[in-house]
Amino acid sequence: MDLNFREKLINQIAQDKIDFKIGLQLLLDDNGYDFHSLFITLNNYIINSIPNKTDYNTETYQTAINTIPLKPTYTPIVLLKTYPTKIALQKLV
Repeated sequence: MDLNFREKLINQIAQDKIDFKIGLQLLLDDNGYDFHSLFITLNNYIINSIPNKTDYNTETYQTAINTIPLKPTYTPIVLLKTYPTKIALQKLV
């Protein structure tokens, strides 16, 4: 499966190969930027990266949420900490 530019960039950001702020700006500056499409891609990546699909409160998952480089009071972070991931992502939609 070939990854498109957006998918490659998201992977590089997730692997700390590109700084979050720089990667975010590259995603937003992309000529093909489409919020809905980007959100669906991120949603799929997040759901597929959770090791234990039956328990979203594992230490690994909580560590991942706590390392998101956004203020802990931002709505997406509050939702991810308050609700199970699938519900939180639906609320973000």
